[in-house]
Amino acid sequence: MFWAIPFVKEQKNIKRDKKGLIFLMNMISGKNICVQYNYNCLKDMLLQFCFRENPLNCRGSLKRISGNPFDFSDTGSCDKDNSLEMKSGLPAVLLVAFFLFAKQAASQTNSEDSIFHQTAVSHSIAVYFKQIGDQSPLYNGSLYAEYPYPFKEGTPFFPLDNFSSGSVVYDGIRFDSVALLYDNLRQLVVLKKDAYLLQLVNQRVTAFEIADHHFVRLEAGNSNPGIPVTGFYEVLYPGRSEVLKVTIQNIQDVASITEGMIHFIESSNAYYVKSGSTFIRVKTRGELIDVFQGHEKEIQKFIKKNKLNFRRDKENTFIQAAGYYDQIAK
Repeated sequence: MFWAIPFVKEQKNIKRDKKGLIFLMNMISGKNICVQYNYNCLKDMLLQFCFRENPLNCRGSLKRISGNPFDFSDTGSCDKDNSLEMKSGLPAVLLVAFFLFAKQAASQTNSEDSIFHQTAVSHSIAVYFKQIGDQSPLYNGSLYAEYPYPFKEGTPFFPLDNFSSGSVVYDGIRFDSVALLYDNLRQLVVLKKDAYLLQLVNQRVTAFEIADHHFVRLEAGNSNPGIPVTGFYEVLYPGRSEVLKVTIQNIQDVASITEGMIHFIESSNAYYVKSGSTFIRVKTRGELIDVFQGHEKEIQKFIKKNKLNFRRDKENTFIQAAGYYDQIAK
């Protein structure tokens, strides 16, 4: 339904019922709002609500009443002509998108309201950034420095050594169909924009997906017990007994009389299984069975019955065993 809404031509005035507009903005902020609606205010409110930036400042168009930047009340100063002038088609699409989501959300339960509200905000902002193109915060990273030499063996990139279409959650907003490359050696997510290669700021990347491989960024410490180093981890199994994989890489330099300095990449994998609230590193088949406390015998029988080979088919063994445990341990 959303994509069927046509763009509004330049300089065309949009007239909407004022009550509906106020309801729309109330849905965004969760507060009572009286606003002189224009493009700049909508854009500022959109960005600052989602990124929790500084209090709104629309040069008087949005009147702040209290210390809370999203606490506004109707002071009688709202525009009385009930009209909204849009200077381009994009703001109109955004506003109508929000209005449609808000209107549908009004009929939901409180729990559904919260979910629907977050979905509406996230989806609309993603549409907004897709439309503004080069001005999107996705393209505000620094230039990516390519490796100054080739590698005789191994590659620093995973899962592919060339750009492929993927998705990334950046600043809490999901961007789809983005040309991505993952530099596993440096732990950098790289995107391609025209002739430029840009590296995203790791702290602002929540997750990304390339070639059906899903990665999340986890902070080491109390928030993720058992995670040794902050970085990107591939999610092999997303269930309660979550299974993670991290590929550790190092560069090895070897001097050659005929070829000069040769560069190799050595790689090793580490696997973690979530037990309760703690991630446990698993190196052997026996350690994998021990992770699933209280059901060790069942897991052992399951692995044997399904002929799962931990040494030859390690990742599948992790996934199957964790999935089976989550079924029987309910």
